Amino acid sequence: MVTYHKQILSYKLFLQLGPYAEDQYAASIQLFMSDDINVYIKFLSERKTIPVNVKIGNYYKVYSPISRFVNFMDTLRNEKPCYFHFNETTKTANVGTHIEPVGEGED
Repeated sequence: MVTYHKQILSYKLFLQLGPYAEDQYAASIQLFMSDDINVYIKFLSERKTIPVNVKIGNYYKVYSPISRFVNFMDTLRNEKPCYFHFNETTKTANVGTHIEPVGEGED
């Protein structure tokens, strides 16, 4: 099983405007890692079928329903450090933290 696991250094947010958003994607987040790998998380309308996540060259294209957008933004804004993980076999991806002490809280 080949996996990619790397710390997220920064991100860029895109909110789509106009009537085409329902047909394409409503929002996206671009993640930047230290090894020039980029991740594009595309948030689709709840009515759209979620495509399979893919790796193309030096970037990953992953998909999520728009209902998860707030969760992703909350994690990126409030947790440190954050990591991106991609499983090449199952094509699953996630954004999260490493082990944190119980009751640590945020300042």
